[in-house]
Amino acid sequence: MPATVTAPERLSPAEYVRNLSPEDQGVALVALLKEAIRVHGGNGIIPIVTDDESLGYYVPPNAAAERLRAVIGIVPPDRAATTRQALRTPGDSVTLEDYLAGMEAEDAAEGR
Repeated sequence: MPATVTAPERLSPAEYVRNLSPEDQGVALVALLKEAIRVHGGNGIIPIVTDDESLGYYVPPNAAAERLRAVIGIVPPDRAATTRQALRTPGDSVTLEDYLAGMEAEDAAEGR
């Protein structure tokens, strides 16, 4: 008489991931993010939602770069020039606190 083989109990995807090592969980996360980008096109934010809560959004690199270009575009040219100069010459830069104080002083002088 042949031996009877039973199939192992099937784990849910969440249970399967919880049983992975931390390293393998990282690999799985990257694979899932790449798949989400492929499915959603990668040009917009991707909502991360469960049955009962929103966990936020994943912003793929193309969408993040697009958003950055939009934000950078609204920085006044004089401030953009100051920032570019600071990035070119980090040794000449001031602390963040001093930089913000200077920007606040400029705003106050201009009535903003």
